[in-house]
Amino acid sequence: AGLHDLGKLSVASETLDKERPLSREERAALHDHPLHGWRILGRVRGLEQINTWASYHHERLDGSGYPFHVPGALIPRESRIVAVADVFTALTEERPYRRAMSPREAVGVLQGMAAGGALDADVVNVLAANREQTAAVRRLAQEGASMRYLDFLQHPPVEQRGHSAA
Repeated sequence: AGLHDLGKLSVASETLDKERPLSREERAALHDHPLHGWRILGRVRGLEQINTWASYHHERLDGSGYPFHVPGALIPRESRIVAVADVFTALTEERPYRRAMSPREAVGVLQGMAAGGALDADVVNVLAANREQTAAVRRLAQEGASMRYLDFLQHPPVEQRGHSAA
């Protein structure tokens, strides 16, 4: 699951951080990130299954997902879990263009998506039963990542300071 957005490295930061609606080109670039992740992870032997799990996180059981438009029956359970977690995370995080939803509101959206056939209802039900714990884990993980990033900026590796390790 930690690799599911690896392909976002190919998306301009201006697009990722944009506060207004995306243009058609920006949306297309963003929708291609699972494909870029697929290509990157596909070069690593032994990660074939993990590549599928991560790269299918925007596929939907009703076929409306992207970028591969995989039929629901071929979407592995692990990808379905990542998909639900990804939507929950996106909804419960502050974004430049909208406020964060409460865990209860986010679960309501997830349940609507499951009822419409996009997400796995069993996975959504597990998250719904554990929404507060899931939200707390997400919040702690995000805070930890932010702290590590700030530390990295303050103490970059030697190679980043203009010195070579060789």
